[in-house]
Amino acid sequence: DTVSGLDSIERLILNDNELKGTLPYELYKMESIEVLSLSQNKLTGHLSSRLKDLKNLKEAYFWENMLTGTIPDEIGDLTELTALQVNHNDITGDMPSEICDLELDSLYADCSPNSQDEVKVECSCCTQCFE
Repeated sequence: DTVSGLDSIERLILNDNELKGTLPYELYKMESIEVLSLSQNKLTGHLSSRLKDLKNLKEAYFWENMLTGTIPDEIGDLTELTALQVNHNDITGDMPSEICDLELDSLYADCSPNSQDEVKVECSCCTQCFE
């Protein structure tokens, strides 16, 4: 319950804090959040479709964690979103067309072939690709 009572927070930046575990349920109640940066931690699990509940979200940074699964289509419902960075995780699959339709200024994913010529995330609209 570490983030409850923070529903008026507009920026939550917790990069490089060795946070572990999955994204807490209370996070999706932070209706005023505009910038969510949880990069360079040890977060596991997947990105939830509940991210769509953060209607004011403009920037979301999840790079360099241990997140798995696919990128939820529902993130495309975030019409204010300008940046989504999910690179350097274990996320796989296709970048949803709903996210590509947002024409983000910054969309980073692991969409470059690695040394085995494998691509984790198929993405035709990413602004930057990583292995």
